[in-house]
Amino acid sequence: MGSEHQASTAPKLILVDDDPLFGAVMIKQAENMKVPLDFYDSLSSLGFISKLSEYDVIIVDYQMDHINGIEIAAYMPSFFDDKTVILISSTHIEEQIKVIPDYITQFIHKDIGHKAILEQAIDIFYQKNRKAS
Repeated sequence: MGSEHQASTAPKLILVDDDPLFGAVMIKQAENMKVPLDFYDSLSSLGFISKLSEYDVIIVDYQMDHINGIEIAAYMPSFFDDKTVILISSTHIEEQIKVIPDYITQFIHKDIGHKAILEQAIDIFYQKNRKAS
């Protein structure tokens, strides 16, 4: 996490990804960084989509079994005004998706590493909120 952000003020993050190993490593990395992160392997395991309102940053995997991250993120504007939504993937989706929809704040490749994903997600949250204020 950048030196400008203290762990005590870290935004609350949620990760929705159907890869349990990736989720476990992200949770461990978040603990090491003292960043609050909850992990769910699907929207159905989350329960109600309205629970996402409890989080500042929503990190969602693009490729999941029954629904992709863009489809999940498409629900966000219906429930929340202005969430930071980070789309992640281990594949090069830029070739499949020419334009990332407005309701997705940023796309991040998984290959940059667990720590870098968390750091970038937090930095993007602060940048977005700095612009809004």
